[in-house]
Amino acid sequence: MRANLERARVLVVDDEEAVRRTYRRALGAYDLLEAVDGAAAIDILSRTEVDVVVCDLGMPRLGGLELMGWAKEHCPHPLWIVVSGLGSFDTAVHALKLGAFDFIAKPMHSLVHLETVVANAVQRQALVAERAALVDRLEANNVRLAESVKELESAYRAVRDEQARVEEDLRRAERIVSALLPRALPSAHGVQINVAYRPSQVIGGDLYGATMLDDRHLALYVADAAGHGVAAALLAVLFKQRLTLTD
Repeated sequence: MRANLERARVLVVDDEEAVRRTYRRALGAYDLLEAVDGAAAIDILSRTEVDVVVCDLGMPRLGGLELMGWAKEHCPHPLWIVVSGLGSFDTAVHALKLGAFDFIAKPMHSLVHLETVVANAVQRQALVAERAALVDRLEANNVRLAESVKELESAYRAVRDEQARVEEDLRRAERIVSALLPRALPSAHGVQINVAYRPSQVIGGDLYGATMLDDRHLALYVADAAGHGVAAALLAVLFKQRLTLTD
C-alpha cells in the first residue's frame, strides 16, 4: 500500500481507444495508466502498484470479471470501478461480489459521475493509507513504550536493591551507635537513674551516660547532635570518644 496518495495512480482498462481518450481528459489529474484488455492489465498490476482501476467488462482475451477474479487473489489493494454496457442486474451483483467499489453503466451521459466516483475511491484509499500509517506509528510507539517500561523496571530493581543495602547499612550503624550507650547507669545514695531512648529515625545522634566522679559526686551527660541519620551518628561517636579522652 502506497503511503503517499497526493497523486493517485489510476489504471484504465478498456479495449476502445476512443473510450480511453475520453478517460484521459476526465482523469488527467491522476497518474494514469492504460491497458487494452484484461491480459495487459494483469501485466501492469503484476509490476506496478495501482490505487484505482476503471475497468470495462466485455474485452477480448480476458474480460473484466475474470480480471477482477484474478486481482482478488493476486492484487487486492486497488479499488475497482466497473464501467460497462453489460448493465444487467446480475452482472452488477457479480462485480460487487468480486469487490467492485462502484458500477457505472454505459453509455455515460456525463463524465462528472465518473470523476466523482474516482475521486471518492481515491479518497477512500487515502483514508486507508492514513489508517495504516497510524497503526504503524502506534505499533512503533508501543515497541518504544515496552522498551521504556523494561528500562524503568530495571532501574527500579537497581534502586530497590540499593535501598535495601542502605537500609541494612543503617541497621548496622544503629547497632554500633546503640553499643555506645551504657547498658546500665550507676546509682548513688539511693538515687536511681532510668532512661528511655528511641531515635526518630533508624539511627540518631543522641548520646547519654553517667559516671561516678567520687563517692559523693555523680556526673550525668546528655548529647544531641543536630539533625538525624548517619551524619548525626558520626558526631555522637566522635563526641563519645572525646568524653572518653577527658574522663
